Amino acid sequence: MACDIQIILRSGRCLILLVVCDQSPVTMMEEQQDLHSLMTIYDAELLAIEQRREAVVASVKKLVNIQHKTAGLILSAHQISNTEDIADLCRRVMKLLLSLGDIWAEIHQESEGHWEMFRYLWRSHIYELVGTAAFAHYLVNKSLASKSQIEVMLAIRDGPFQQIDLEEYLIGVSSLPNELARLCTNLVTSGHATFPSAIGAFVAELYGAFRMLNLRNDILRRRVDGIKYDLQKIESIIYDVAIRKLQNSS
Repeated sequence: MACDIQIILRSGRCLILLVVCDQSPVTMMEEQQDLHSLMTIYDAELLAIEQRREAVVASVKKLVNIQHKTAGLILSAHQISNTEDIADLCRRVMKLLLSLGDIWAEIHQESEGHWEMFRYLWRSHIYELVGTAAFAHYLVNKSLASKSQIEVMLAIRDGPFQQIDLEEYLIGVSSLPNELARLCTNLVTSGHATFPSAIGAFVAELYGAFRMLNLRNDILRRRVDGIKYDLQKIESIIYDVAIRKLQNSS
């Protein structure tokens, strides 16, 4: 590499030199070769990521299959009036949800430990699974399942992921009031007119708790706003039941 030294400023005892170097063609070629090698490495990494993604997608399809099965199963609770039958239904749902443990392990293995990179592939399905688990828990216990309880029900707690995101939990359980509003209608139709009051009190308390949160997630905020309409529907059912009782007693 050839270099020229030029004096660009001289003032008193200060001397500023400018060193101008001409890059030889050989050096430029070496840099181009280094860049080519770098891109070759990046290309190999992208290929490896895509291969892992395809393997994870195959596992996520199994997860979606269980999600659809449990969602379809828990919906039949709207047609059941016997509490023992509902408890049996929820046990079947829980058993299916626990089978997710093998799928979480498979996803962790297929992603080679980089599962966070592919979390977007199953995030929306987690919302649905959390909602199903929360509904099943309420039908049996008449209470809201905590985040840790949901993690156990979805076989996440003891698996490689260990926990779900807080927003995933909140978005999932925010669908519970909608299912309970529908359940109220079916319970009254089947002659269980006393249940809507308890459900209404629970949903009102849940809505109040959600309102305490400083919500920044757009999806969660819209879901919480929707609870207001579910609560209004339940209150309307309770009001209709009360009016009918008054009419029958008069």
